[in-house]
Amino acid sequence: MKPILLTMQAFGSYGKKTTIDFRRPNQNLFLITGDTGSGKTTIFDAIVFALYGHGSGARFQSQYADLKTEPYVELRFEDKGKVYTIDRHPRHLRAYKRGEGTTMEREKVSLMMPDGTMCETREINRTVEEIIGLDRKQFMQVGMIAQGEFIHVLRASSDERKVIFRKLFHTDVYRRMIDELKKRKNAEDETIQAIRRRWHEALHQVQTTDKAMQASIKALSEQELNADMMTAFLAELEQQCTRDALEQTRAETALHQAETTRDAARSAYAKAENLQKSFASRDEAEKELEVCRQQEKTIQQMSVTIHKADEAFRIRTLDQLYQDQHRQTNQLQTELQECQAKLPQAQNTLKQAQEQLQKAEETKQICDEAGVRTDSIVNAYLEMDQKIREADQKLEQTRCLNEEAQRKAKNQIERYETWQKEIQAKTKQRDQLQDVPAAYARWQNETERLDRLQKAYIQWKQKESEAAALKQAAAKAQDQYLKSRKDWQNCSEQYQTLHTAFLDAQAGILAREALQEGKPCPVCGSLDHPHPCDLPEDLQDLSREAVQDAEKKAQASNAIMSAAAKQAQTAAQQAADAAAAAEQLYADLEQTLHLQKGEQAETRLTQKTKENQEAGDQLMRQIKQLKELQAWLQEAERLKTDREQELTDAKTAAQTAADAYLQAETQRKMLKEDHTFENPAAAEAVRQKAQEQKAKAAAAAAEARRQADQAQNEWQRLQTLIGRDQKAWPAARQEEQERLQKRDELIKRTGQIDWEETAARFTPADVEQNRRIVNDHQVRKAKAEELIQAMDRLIGAQVRPDLEALKARMITADSRREQQRQRLDDALEQSRNNHRIHQQLEADLSRNAEAVKKHRRLQELYAQLAGNVSGSRMDLETYAQRIYLEQILEAANERFREMTDGAYELRMVDLDKAGTGKNRGLDFMVYSSVNEAEREVSTLSGGESFMAALSLALGMADTIRAEKGSIDLDMLFIDEGFGSLDDHARDQAVRILQKMAGTRQIGIISHVTELKQGIEDQLIVFKDSDGSHVHWQIS
Repeated sequence: MKPILLTMQAFGSYGKKTTIDFRRPNQNLFLITGDTGSGKTTIFDAIVFALYGHGSGARFQSQYADLKTEPYVELRFEDKGKVYTIDRHPRHLRAYKRGEGTTMEREKVSLMMPDGTMCETREINRTVEEIIGLDRKQFMQVGMIAQGEFIHVLRASSDERKVIFRKLFHTDVYRRMIDELKKRKNAEDETIQAIRRRWHEALHQVQTTDKAMQASIKALSEQELNADMMTAFLAELEQQCTRDALEQTRAETALHQAETTRDAARSAYAKAENLQKSFASRDEAEKELEVCRQQEKTIQQMSVTIHKADEAFRIRTLDQLYQDQHRQTNQLQTELQECQAKLPQAQNTLKQAQEQLQKAEETKQICDEAGVRTDSIVNAYLEMDQKIREADQKLEQTRCLNEEAQRKAKNQIERYETWQKEIQAKTKQRDQLQDVPAAYARWQNETERLDRLQKAYIQWKQKESEAAALKQAAAKAQDQYLKSRKDWQNCSEQYQTLHTAFLDAQAGILAREALQEGKPCPVCGSLDHPHPCDLPEDLQDLSREAVQDAEKKAQASNAIMSAAAKQAQTAAQQAADAAAAAEQLYADLEQTLHLQKGEQAETRLTQKTKENQEAGDQLMRQIKQLKELQAWLQEAERLKTDREQELTDAKTAAQTAADAYLQAETQRKMLKEDHTFENPAAAEAVRQKAQEQKAKAAAAAAEARRQADQAQNEWQRLQTLIGRDQKAWPAARQEEQERLQKRDELIKRTGQIDWEETAARFTPADVEQNRRIVNDHQVRKAKAEELIQAMDRLIGAQVRPDLEALKARMITADSRREQQRQRLDDALEQSRNNHRIHQQLEADLSRNAEAVKKHRRLQELYAQLAGNVSGSRMDLETYAQRIYLEQILEAANERFREMTDGAYELRMVDLDKAGTGKNRGLDFMVYSSVNEAEREVSTLSGGESFMAALSLALGMADTIRAEKGSIDLDMLFIDEGFGSLDDHARDQAVRILQKMAGTRQIGIISHVTELKQGIEDQLIVFKDSDGSHVHWQIS
């Protein structure tokens, strides 16, 4: 994957639309430079956001753009020779198009495939990962070496490094595995503790009266319980359960006996209660019967009074019926006389009303006929008036249509003439541009020639830079040779001096080295050595080894001098060859560009390129204009027939509209000649008057009919009443006589001459109350007599019982039964409880054995994998991370050795030492090839630490690419860190990055000034009040 074009708008610190063309650099290593906070890292954030929808920062919408500017990032990139374009708009606030306020816009994304088709939106993220071969985290690890990240990795402890590598290598699964083991181990431990707690609870829940059992429970409660203790206690508890079962059987037998005794006592008491109730009922009935005997005389007198009052009430009822009928007969006679008196007047009123009705009907008929005639005349006038108005409207319409048609015809003629003139003008312009295509072909040839010259110029510049660098390298090699020669001369002189002194004093040296007090001299055999050989002061320490060391140094110095001489000769030759090649390239440029004396090729080439570009721009505008003219004229030719037809149609429409207007005007004049009324309002007034007269006549006729109907109804009513009363009066008179006769006969039969007084003295309510008293007396007397007879039959020869004694015996039996019931309940409760505890303890002992066994296995496995074993403190995750780290260090050391001239390489602590004391499995060591020893990585200088961290980061990226075999990531960004290097180390790092770049683009993000001198292609980033801006500075 290689970026081609990156466009940002309202994104991060970039407010205005900014486009970065990554094809501009001439070299694959380029510098992204600018002040701190200018927006350098935002470029990588934008690439990540475009591809994956998330950058390394959380803020996307720029504060340097208003809410009307839509933020987006567009990235055009190449992968395996195919070009893709992705456009992504982040979720952002947008101002309302109308009014005030803001709304939140959702994220949008589109991906154009190499064939020009658009990828489905929901498949874009998955498709991008398939194209690049990396997810977002992997892309950021491979594509960006972030500031300080790997320095922190280098200097961290093993535990800190493990957390960092967990994110890089995704080894969290091993940590989760160990955590899960610990969780399961702790869970089993908790299970064992819970069982122990339940054992203690069970001890306190055991119920027993056995003293030995109680003492055993007390002793166990005060100890830390184990399985053996609980097994022994379980046997004791089993014996207690046997005793509980025996006690339960005894309690059940005693309860059965107590219940039998209680039931017998209850039955005897119930029978005594029933007998006592029978005696009490007979006593109450005797009392009631005596009361009834005392009231007997009063009840008889009350019965006579009730009978007399009933007869008086019946006579009064018949008298009321007679009086009612008498009043009705008199009313009939009065009504008949009144109707007979009113009948002649009603007949006269009816005759007059019928005469008035006849006159009103005749008047109404006359008004109706007049109204019909008036409606016919008015309607005929209004119909004619409507036709005149329609004619006026049609005349106005045709006038407007005529004027519009005449105007359109005129405009069409003018447009056609203007169009013809435009065709002539554009045809002339097209003819003037006929030579443009040939000129464009010549311009293309010239552009290709200038491109070749530009490349030749760039080649000369590169060769000239190479020659200068080689010349500088030759000078350095010459200086190195002179220095090594001087070192050789010094070493050689020192060796000759020591060698000569050694030969001169060899005997003295041997004697001095061998002579010891009390031992014979190897030369003369004397045991006394008063005057051993004295050497000069500067050769006091001279020995054979010193002479040999001096000889080795001289030989080594001679070898270095020879190698330096050869290297200086080679460098001088390379510098001369490069200078000659650069001189030949420039000579070719001078000849091709026809340079004047003193004229610079770059100036002439820039001028030529500018002139050619301006000419090309002019030609492109002319070609565009020619294409537009040709297209316009072709379209005009195609439209010619239509335009001519439109002109003809417009003239025809104008003539047709004029004829229609003349015809409408003639028709209106003809309709205006005949008029009946002055205007429609006058016609309607006449119609209204006729309608009013018609309505008035109709109302008069209706009133006359109503009065005639009313008179007719009154006459008929009187006739009906007279006939009815004449028939009803004799019958009413007969009914009156019959009712009077019935009343008198009842008075005679009962002898109630003073019935009116009797009826007045009593009320029906009084009579009914006395009747209820009499009836109640008779019922109570009969019931008492019946109850006495029934109780006598029930009691028979029995005597009254002693309830108190029977009740006391029953209470005693109940109390005894409750005692036995409680005894059985206690026995059952104790038996169930102890049996339950016995079963629980059996189950807990089984679970405890299984949990202890499982806990032991988990504890051993956890201790091994978590590094909790003495002498083996390295955990499983660290071991897995070492495997990844070995691959990374192998790739990293290739760069680190080259950066440090083979002086250093990174190593891990040996496996046999990694778990001793504490976990040091991820500790870094630095191996120095100078003294062939390892030392702590913390002893590296700042520049050495940066080179080590950079090598580690590059090794990490190489390892991920190696794992993802299909990855073709031709880009890498390195963020800061170069400020800690000295000039030599910085040049070395840049040289290695240039070497490893190959076809891959490497962008160094830095504000270090010295890098600008070593890296010629630079993307300069700066910020002002409008946000961040960029421009290329190309070598």
